[in-house]
Amino acid sequence: MSNYKKYKLAEIYRKKKIPTVIGSIHASMLPDEALQFVDAVVIGEAESIWEKVILDFENAKDRKNIRDSLYRMTRLSDSKII
Repeated sequence: MSNYKKYKLAEIYRKKKIPTVIGSIHASMLPDEALQFVDAVVIGEAESIWEKVILDFENAKDRKNIRDSLYRMTRLSDSKII
């Protein structure tokens, strides 16, 4: 799927107040661009940080608490939100 289509799809969900997350090589290289279209970006491999992303979204009292979040896997056994 092209980045344009991903961003358009995210736009549909965001209009419905559904939180959006993107992760890809493109999003990892251009996270500031991706954050214009989604609520959070996962930079790099998502396997070790995906649980943290989901928990953050589930625990957010307000979508603004998640907005513009960047998640980065630093090591396979260690991940953090930046």
